[in-house]
Amino acid sequence: MVGERSARYTPIMVEHFSSASRFMAFLRDDEAQGLVEYALIIATVSIVAIAALNIIGKKANNSLNNAASDLK
Repeated sequence: MVGERSARYTPIMVEHFSSASRFMAFLRDDEAQGLVEYALIIATVSIVAIAALNIIGKKANNSLNNAASDLK
C-alpha cells in the first residue's frame, strides 16, 4: 500500500514538496534572519545618506552659484 501511494506522485509533485521543504528550512535558518537584518540596516543607511547628500548638494550648489555671480 505504501508503494502504491508513492507511485501516484509525479516527479513535479516531488520537486514541489522538496522546494517547499527547502523554503521552510530557509525560514527556520538563523543565518537568514541575520542576512535580512543586515539588508534592512544597509537600506536604511542608504536612504539617510541619499537624503543628506540631496540636502547638502542643494546648499553647496547655491553657495557656488552665489560665489560665481560675485566674481562676475
